[in-house]
Amino acid sequence: MPEFNGTWKLSEIEREFGEVEIEFYIGDDELSFYSTCGSGNTSGDTLSDTFITENSAWTVSSFVDEGFNETSAFTGYQLRFSSNGAISAQRGNSTTNGTWSSQKNAAELIIDFNTENILDELDEDWKVVSISITKIRLQDIDKGIVESTLTLAKL
Repeated sequence: MPEFNGTWKLSEIEREFGEVEIEFYIGDDELSFYSTCGSGNTSGDTLSDTFITENSAWTVSSFVDEGFNETSAFTGYQLRFSSNGAISAQRGNSTTNGTWSSQKNAAELIIDFNTENILDELDEDWKVVSISITKIRLQDIDKGIVESTLTLAKL
């Protein structure tokens, strides 16, 4: 049996017919979790369900781009994800709208603000590292190298 201490990487989140399977790997070792979900009020997509619950607002709690911490550039922004694929970023009286989608069984988040301000930094195909009801950790990976990390925290 492998040692459980270490950094396990998310391999796959699969949801089908009310059952969820989450797979992690470290080296050649794999760890899987299975769950049978009751008939709740969900879309069947863990990422979407987390974003949309009770019209919640999210903030950028960490953004590191190519080794530089740029979190402070997002101070004051509140992000809201709608079930129709719209995203809004509000800071003060200013609102910027864009689109978002969950792909590959909630393993990928695509954000597109299509703007020329700091929010353009979020326009990526983000790989989902972890999801909880209060925090979502994402990575932008290019050719196997992590270029950016983004952590969203529920307000």
